[in-house]
Amino acid sequence: MTDPRRILLVSYPRSASNLLVRMLGLDDQPDVPQNVSRGYHLKQMASLAFDEDLWEKPLHEWGDSKQRLRQAAADGFDALEKTRAAGDSHGKITFTKEHATLLTDPTVLNEFIFGREGAVEQRWRIDEAGCDKAPEEYTALNDTIFSDAYLRQWKMAFVIRHPAMAFPSLYRILLNAAPNREFTKGTANYLPVYMTIRWNRRLYDLATKFHRETANGAARDTEAIAMPLVLDADDVIGNPRAVQKFAALLRLDPDKTQSSWSPITQEEKEKLPARAQIMLSTLNASTGIIADKSAASIDITAEASKWAEEFGLARAQQLEKWVREAMPDYEYLKERRIQV
Repeated sequence: MTDPRRILLVSYPRSASNLLVRMLGLDDQPDVPQNVSRGYHLKQMASLAFDEDLWEKPLHEWGDSKQRLRQAAADGFDALEKTRAAGDSHGKITFTKEHATLLTDPTVLNEFIFGREGAVEQRWRIDEAGCDKAPEEYTALNDTIFSDAYLRQWKMAFVIRHPAMAFPSLYRILLNAAPNREFTKGTANYLPVYMTIRWNRRLYDLATKFHRETANGAARDTEAIAMPLVLDADDVIGNPRAVQKFAALLRLDPDKTQSSWSPITQEEKEKLPARAQIMLSTLNASTGIIADKSAASIDITAEASKWAEEFGLARAQQLEKWVREAMPDYEYLKERRIQV
């Protein structure tokens, strides 16, 4: 059964998810616990693989690094459970944000990157012992390290952004961070994982499946699971009423949403990891919503010409290919977005 007081916001890099969280005003929401982590509980698993360039070769060749990755996943799950317990124990709303890729089983990512010939690993499963959930089951749509039963406990919501805006933004950050602006083999192998919305689409479809099962009385616990919510970045940036509606549907106080704030202090900035400082630089220096061009005016072919000037022709062509391939999943989710 979905607990309406456990909210899992699913995003992907550069989707305006951090802006959305800022606008929801969680620090001022009376039903949201303070001084708890609100996201990226499982980032250490991904960071370990990324920073050590482990994806230069298939998962079965990682040796002892696999166990360290498993431990990072277990530690991340424990951190997520602590956040959940903090909300549950006080009868408050647990809110956490995770990129879909951070939830995805490394064996699924491995097959996506290297194909079936590299898929020699058994699926990784988190030990969910002690959690308040039904017996384990994993359906075909479930690409995550969590069981269906565990995911059913969360009310899922999704924030999306046009691939032609999200993908080049992330590509630029990764390229600028690369030695001599050249991707390592592991990063190059992993880029297609970032440059797709399939993980979000499949998790949305899984959450929708949970809803339909309970609506039809097929699940063991027949209390209805809510349909997952979708919010588009264009509405996050340009339609405050959509954010207020989103908040209300999550049982947050829509009157606590905000469109202006104080920039973070230098001391607060220095406490952030280097990567977070880069990713959040614009938001953390801002005093409110910064108007951005709408995705409605995006012409992918015209954007690709700009990418060619910035990244070079070959990179621009690859980026354009990723963007166009992601469009069906983006349009699918956009059709299901909250509208005001």
